[in-house]
Amino acid sequence: MKPMEYSKMLLKRGDCALVVIDVQERLVQAMQERESLVGNVIKLVKFAQLSHLPIVITEQQKLGPTVPEISSLISPLRPISAYLQTAIHGLATHHVHVVADAISSRSLHNRDIALGRMEQAGTDLFKDVLPLVK
Repeated sequence: MKPMEYSKMLLKRGDCALVVIDVQERLVQAMQERESLVGNVIKLVKFAQLSHLPIVITEQQKLGPTVPEISSLISPLRPISAYLQTAIHGLATHHVHVVADAISSRSLHNRDIALGRMEQAGTDLFKDVLPLVK
């Protein structure tokens, strides 16, 4: 890739928001690597706050509130939809970047399928990003 093409990939603060999708008590209990998931989402929220980025929290109905470790950092909370649909719908009007190590599912296989679908749809997947941002 040429240097000019790399510059087009850089995120601009005014064009960004952090969307934390469905990190709810009942869902997180069933997730693989839940401690890592919650810890990574907390790091992203703190980074977004320090960077003065808008933060949106989504919740599905009947699955309980967002886990307290995250909800205590942010308020108010507004329900929307699941991360896969949110990422794919967002592609219609936005350039979507997904932090793969801050996403989980009830099985790692399902997570990998969803990440594959998001990448195939045109999102940029960032893997192993959080260890780099310390």
